Amino acid sequence: MADNEKTSTTIGSIAARGLRKPESLTLQEVRALAASALTQRPDQPVSLPAKKKKTVKDTKDKKKKATKKKKSRPAMTDPEPKVPPAPRPDKAPSADKQQRLAEALRANLKRRKQQARQRDKPADND
Repeated sequence: MADNEKTSTTIGSIAARGLRKPESLTLQEVRALAASALTQRPDQPVSLPAKKKKTVKDTKDKKKKATKKKKSRPAMTDPEPKVPPAPRPDKAPSADKQQRLAEALRANLKRRKQQARQRDKPADND
């Protein structure tokens, strides 16, 4: 605060009126009072934020970030189409399993044909 700062008579009268009847003050007058009060307050020294001490973890993190390479590919696209893996020759189904599957397929086909015939058969309403 400078030595020559003094409250003006206008601000003084607004402050007196505000003490007697606070609801009579307008927003502009309240702001003027607040500004005057803040300018007459002693200056506070500006404090700089304290420096953070470096830890071993911080140094490791910085090294990791520096060595990471960014992939340069456009967003929302796949670089290669996904293809299902081909069956391995050593994992080929056994002859026994192939025979069971073939029998199950034939039975399923017979069942479905029988169901289709039942649907196509005209209903006898005698």
